[in-house]
This record gives sequence, C-alpha cells and structure tokens, in this order.
Amino acid sequence: MTEPAPSTSSPSDPGPAGPGGRGRRRWALLVLALLVCTGLLAAVALAGGRIQYENELLENLQAGSLAGAMVLALFAAVRCKEPVRYVYLALALHCFGFFLREVDLEDFDLPAIVIYLGKGDARYTMLEVLWAIVLVTFFARHRGEAWRTSMRWLRGEQGLCAIVSFALYVVGMVFDKTAVFGLHWDKLVEELLELNGTVLLLVAALLALLSTRAAPAERRDRLAAARVPDPPS
Repeated sequence: MTEPAPSTSSPSDPGPAGPGGRGRRRWALLVLALLVCTGLLAAVALAGGRIQYENELLENLQAGSLAGAMVLALFAAVRCKEPVRYVYLALALHCFGFFLREVDLEDFDLPAIVIYLGKGDARYTMLEVLWAIVLVTFFARHRGEAWRTSMRWLRGEQGLCAIVSFALYVVGMVFDKTAVFGLHWDKLVEELLELNGTVLLLVAALLALLSTRAAPAERRDRLAAARVPDPPS
C-alpha cells in the first residue's frame, strides 16, 4: 500500500491558484445566498422601508461587514508567515479605508484626534501613509517574491472575492454619480451593490484566516514531535 503524498501547504500559502470542483460549489452557494439576501432587502425597500438612506440598515450592515473583515484579515496576518502576511495586511487596510468611508465618526463620542483623522483630507493622508508603509516594506523585504505572491493570491478564491467586490463598488459608484432610475432607486441599487461587495470582502478575510491553519500533515508532525520522550540522561 502506497503512502499518501505529504501536504505541501503551509500557513504562509495564500491558497490554490483557482477554485476547483468544491470551490465552484462554494461559489454557487455564495452567489445564491447573496441573491436571496439582496432580494429580501430589496423587497423591504419596495414595501416602503427606508433602509438605503444615510445611517440606515444597509449602511450599518456594510460597516459591520467591513469591521469584521478588517479584524479577520488582521488575525490572518498575525498567524501566517511572510510574505503572505503583507497581502493580508493590505486586505485589512483596504477594509479599514472603506470602513472609514461608511462611518461618520463625528456621530460617536470619540477623542477629537480620532475624529479628525477619520474624515476629510486627514483620512486620505493617513491612509496614504499606511499604504506606503505596507507596500514599501513588502517589496523591500521580499523583492523577488512580492509580485508573484500578490498575483497568486489574486488568482485564488480570496483574491477573486476581492476583485468581484471591487467591481461591485465601481458599478455602485455609477449609480451614485449618475441618474439612472431616479434618486430613490439609484440609492437602493448603489447600497445593495456595495453591501454585496463588503460581504465578499468579509468572505475573503474569513478564507484568509482559515488558510492560516496548519495542514493535517503538519499537525500530525507536531503531535508526533510532542509525544517523543526525552532521551535518557
């Protein structure tokens, strides 16, 4: 009987290059769930609910999804090895930027410096500095691997979630800047598109965290090493 091939994955592996059969089933279920939830929320709006306006249900769901995605991505960055750690830090920073866009910090009892940094030109400057730190450190420490690691991540399930999320945000901006169906409906379509985008970022961050778990073969090796008795003195 032949021994199974050892697993080559590790906590620093950004995942497979693309979704296989099981991945396609997961994607089908995810798309179905998003469509069902989008339909239910649209029905609430059609029934007269004002869920698409400022500080209402859709924006609150977006803010919660972005906060959750940011925390999960940070946990993934802490648990994994370099160079993938910087990809997950970039994902967390991406979610942080959109979170600040959705939340009006002045509505909360926060220190003045936090409110100042969270809005207007100060927010953009802070985000630019943080992005510069992450990217410069990433490419300086992993000059030969940074681009390859980033492209491999984008081709995987996590990256696909992030790309589709970005596309939904771009389409949502069209409804935000132009009159297509009228103010009421344009606002609803924009917020629903952005909500789906934020949920996909949450899924990407969750997949990132799950990818940091040790592979089964690695866990067996750790357990075996822990059970090895000390040599006699």
